[in-house]
Amino acid sequence: MAFLGAAGAGGLYFTSRTFHLSRTTQITERYAKAVDQLGDPSPEICIGGIYSLQRIMRDSPEDEQAIMAVLCAFVRRNGKLTGTGRVPWPAEESDRDEFKPSFRLQAALNVLARPGGRRSETVKPNLRDSDLRGARFKGAHLENAVFRRSFLAHAHFTDAYLDGAQLVDTDMTNARFQGASLKGANLAGAWVTTGALTPAQIDEARGAEQIHWVAPATGLSSRGYRQAVVAFYDVLPDARGRKDFLEKEGLGVEELGAWRAEDSGTGN
Repeated sequence: MAFLGAAGAGGLYFTSRTFHLSRTTQITERYAKAVDQLGDPSPEICIGGIYSLQRIMRDSPEDEQAIMAVLCAFVRRNGKLTGTGRVPWPAEESDRDEFKPSFRLQAALNVLARPGGRRSETVKPNLRDSDLRGARFKGAHLENAVFRRSFLAHAHFTDAYLDGAQLVDTDMTNARFQGASLKGANLAGAWVTTGALTPAQIDEARGAEQIHWVAPATGLSSRGYRQAVVAFYDVLPDARGRKDFLEKEGLGVEELGAWRAEDSGTGN
């Protein structure tokens, strides 16, 4: 009987180990395929790979940090700042009615920032030096995220959690912060439109005394935002679209011309 009991226990151990190895192999294969899809030229296949990585994070929490690192690297590579104001992704990969990131970048940001995308609060998304103009972060969890020197003009942070986030030297011209939590967020050197932050949000943040306040519709804006406006205006196909865009931004043609001259070094 003792022998039978030992044999039964051994069989259970073998079965359990076989199941574990099989599961590990499946996750490894899924991970390799998903990472492969990230480099696919088709936005649909790439986005499929992004959400496959999200599912793997849910199924295998121990792989969360590695997957987060891969997605952050993907965002920094595909959203690398150009220095000219032009978007680093093809025009057909984003909506052209306003400032928005490419479809694949927004998908990656959804996974990085949503509660259903990442579980651990100790894993910090590192999105420094990225062009994330118009990104949608409504209700997102971005605690301790790193956005240093990133371009976040027109980003939507409504009801987002930015506690402890690094927003140093970040351009957030015309970004929305209604209901956002900024406890301990570092805003030193950030560009923020006057009135975008409430007194309570300013009080709870760090480095608020070093914010560059942007006066709306007066031309006092950050260089990154000016460059982006000029670049976006230049690619609009018709006069009506350009007129509507300037009205939406609260700008005039003369002001745009002054920005163009200043940034090209021909202004006074």
